[in-house]
Amino acid sequence: MNVQEASLVPTALVSIRGGSLTPEIVQTELAHRIRPDWKWEAVLHAENSFLVAFPSIEELKRMDDVEFRLKNHGVSMTIIEWKTTDELIPAYELDEVWVHVSGVPSPWHHYLAFWALGCVIGATQEVDMLTYRRTGVIRVKVCMHCSIQLPVTTDVVFGKLGYPITFALEEEGC
Repeated sequence: MNVQEASLVPTALVSIRGGSLTPEIVQTELAHRIRPDWKWEAVLHAENSFLVAFPSIEELKRMDDVEFRLKNHGVSMTIIEWKTTDELIPAYELDEVWVHVSGVPSPWHHYLAFWALGCVIGATQEVDMLTYRRTGVIRVKVCMHCSIQLPVTTDVVFGKLGYPITFALEEEGC
């Protein structure tokens, strides 16, 4: 788990008072006190505090604001639900569209090449290999900033050779 992933999973801030613990000891203590069958992963957040993913939001709510006194380590360990105060608001949302790709040389007619071609105009989400196998049409779902700019033709290099590749917005009902 990294700090960027923390907002996607139930995450606790585990604070240590009266001393310090290693991430491994925090993980062991959480397994001992909460759930031994969960793979605990403590990521150092600041001095004497760790971000820890919980198995479920219910489990985290149950343990929110709980303090354990760890006599064998001479410290207290407090668990609170971690919430960021600096959540960024997205500037925009991408359009999700199906595009047809043409002009691709035959040796490059395979899944990974189709996926990479989608990345030329946006963030590839899916490659429709079934349509390609049935009809020969290269169909890729991409998230892109402005789909009204399609169709567009651009040069794409395959190996050492450049080819003009055209990306066209799929018509409704295809």
